[in-house]
Order: sequence, then structure tokens, then C-alpha cells
Amino acid sequence: MRLLAGSPCLDAGHNYGVPQDATDLDGDGNAAELVPLDLDGQPRFADDGGALDTGCGVPVVVDMGAYELQGSPFEIVLGDLGGDGIVGITDFLGLLAVWGSCQDACCLADLDLDGLVGITDFLILLGNWG
Repeated sequence: MRLLAGSPCLDAGHNYGVPQDATDLDGDGNAAELVPLDLDGQPRFADDGGALDTGCGVPVVVDMGAYELQGSPFEIVLGDLGGDGIVGITDFLGLLAVWGSCQDACCLADLDLDGLVGITDFLILLGNWG
């Protein structure tokens, strides 16, 4: 079932909950990115400007479910805590600032979604640096 305008599932997912594009679905040669396409082959990260962003991310653009209501496309980079499209020193410092247990329901520095900010998250951030 596809989402319709006004659905509470719009922009309500967790951007980093989308798995890695290990099989390179979009054929761009980048298997380290997050899966960029939904089940229909449409952009997975598309912002619905009319939806209340209730999910997790900067910006929150991924919808809940297998299909994305199409809107303004965004490129989400795992480790980009600030939402500027680049993983760099600011993101590294943000990760260090919350090192340890994540108390926030939307802890962007918890890149592997295990409830802790630690060495695995640091290595993921480094792997996407630049």
C-alpha cells in the first residue's frame, strides 16, 4: 500500500534505519550509501514539504514503509549529523559529544542503531568521511 498526502507515516521514519545499498541497486558504483530507492524504484529520500517531520534525521525525509511519497529528493549520507551533505569534523565532534549511551529516541550519532555511541559508530563515520 502506498502512502497518501496527509498520512502520519510521511517523513516519520529514521533516515539511518534504511539499510546500506550493498547490492548497488541504483548502479552508481556506490555500495556504501544507504539504499537510495524505494520498492517502486523511486528515490527513497524525498521530503514532503507539507508533512510534519516526526521521524529522525537532519532533515527528516524518509517515510515509514516500503514506498516513499515523492517530493523534493535529498541525498542522505550516513554520518552526516549536521545535514550539510558532508561528513567532516563537525560531525566527528558531534559524535564525541554524545559518546556512550544514547538517551534520546533520535540519537543521530548512533549510526548502527544499537543504543550506544561507540567505536562502531566512529568507524562508520570515518568510512563516510569527506
